Amino acid sequence: MKPLLLTFLVPIVLAGCTSKADPTPDPFLGQWQADSVIFEEVDASGKVLTPSKNSPQSMKLRVTATTMQFSAGTGNNSVTGAPISYTRKGEVLTLNTTETPCCGLIKRTYVRSLTADTFTYEITNTSPDGSVFIIRHPYHR
Repeated sequence: MKPLLLTFLVPIVLAGCTSKADPTPDPFLGQWQADSVIFEEVDASGKVLTPSKNSPQSMKLRVTATTMQFSAGTGNNSVTGAPISYTRKGEVLTLNTTETPCCGLIKRTYVRSLTADTFTYEITNTSPDGSVFIIRHPYHR
């Protein structure tokens, strides 16, 4: 009788032991820092009009599942903006431009080369003549 009972109990007990893996956390969420900003302008054909210019700049970014909040400067010269609502699909960010007037100037934003430790925040604006002004912030943890 015991072998028969074990035959039925062991599969039931083992079935209850399956572990459910936690979903992988979004690496975009959390605190980020950028130490420079890179500016570049290209014409409609992709020809570089102004070569990349790397300028020192201290920026911090706090990202939650629904908002992004930027800070620029250091110490007493630091300015923190209001949180901005966003949605993200792959590399494309869509900012809620009604919350912050300056965001209306931003046409396209991207999260490029996202890893757990680094990514590049890219802003592109296309001029009426077809040239594109690109701003890149290389962020790290």
